Amino acid sequence: MAKFETKFGKRLRELRKEHSISAEELAKIMGINKSTISRYETGKREPYIPFVQELALHFNVSMDWLVGRSDIRTPNTDLGTLEKIYNSLPDTAKIELVNYAKYLQNTHLNSRGTSTEAVDKNNDENDTK
Repeated sequence: MAKFETKFGKRLRELRKEHSISAEELAKIMGINKSTISRYETGKREPYIPFVQELALHFNVSMDWLVGRSDIRTPNTDLGTLEKIYNSLPDTAKIELVNYAKYLQNTHLNSRGTSTEAVDKNNDENDTK
């Protein structure tokens, strides 16, 4: 538990400093006491999930990054962009895009030494649905 709190506190402080926000200002924005921010940053208190969610939204970072579960800082918004592109394409281009995505998936899995049999089977099952 201390590892989580330490990482969270460090990243919370880092975000405040990057945005030039004092603990008092952030507390006001988030609707909590300044002492609570201080306790989060020093690891004396564990944050509740709704607070982490609000904080991640406020600073546009991923919750996983904020709590130290990932080193990827920004939330994944690429799927929405990809979906918009896919939906705007004619049917023949959609087929090409899916085939290219399968090619990329297999290429990257092979480069990591992962078998593509399960991926191919899953892709085939999805194609028949």
